[in-house]
This record gives sequence, C-alpha cells and structure tokens, in this order.
Amino acid sequence: EIDVMAMTLPAEAGYYLMLDLRRCTPYEVGFDSMVDFKKDFVGKRALRKLSRKEPARELVGIEVPDYDAVIYGGPDRKGNLVFKDGKHIGYVTKFTYGYTVEKNIGYALVKKGSVELGDVVKVNDRYDAIITPKKHLA
Repeated sequence: EIDVMAMTLPAEAGYYLMLDLRRCTPYEVGFDSMVDFKKDFVGKRALRKLSRKEPARELVGIEVPDYDAVIYGGPDRKGNLVFKDGKHIGYVTKFTYGYTVEKNIGYALVKKGSVELGDVVKVNDRYDAIITPKKHLA
C-alpha cells in the first residue's frame, strides 16, 4: 500500500520524489522556471553558470509494454541502462506499475535531444520502452 502511495501515484501524475532527482540540475528535469535568481540561496553562483549552458541530460517518461518486465530504477546511475540504436543514452531513475493507468511506467535520465516522444528505446538491451510525457495519467 505504501509503495502505491509513494511510488506509483506520484509517477502517474508526473510528480517526482527527491530520490528521482538526485544529482540532477533543475534544467535537466524541467524545473528551470522554479529558479529565482532574485533570491539568495546556497549554490546560486554555480546554478547561474549552469543556466547559461544547454543541459547535457533530460528526464523523460517511459512506458514498458511487457507486463512482466523486471527493470530497476535508481539515482546515481544505478538504474538499468537505456539504449537507442545500440548506443547507451542514459539510465532508468524510476520504474513501477501504474495501477490507475494499468501500465509499467517510469522515468529515464537520457542524453539531451537523443529521444523524442513516441521513440522506442531498449532498457537493459532486453525490454522495449516507449518515450512518453512524464505525466502518465489516463
């Protein structure tokens, strides 16, 4: 029950846990509009420097049609690897079954610009995954 509340429902709605965002910048996960440089905060100088560059990675939604898929997500590159056209482009950060959408869903942190919505990638060189919006609501 706690897994559904903490992992599944937030993923279906496009929400993140801090665990999903570990070692990411706001620019990689689509939170750039939430950065307010008018305020003081720890890391402001470093973040301003990053704001001038195109992010190297982006967080995308994934859907895995194989109902029995065994895929691990995790921060710090501990999730299963994601490949496109045989090239490693990223890793899974979250993977769970979405009970309200009745699909395997999650997020992957991939090389910026390497995928588009609807693209099919391979997870762990075994499972097909479709690139989706981060919000998986039916």
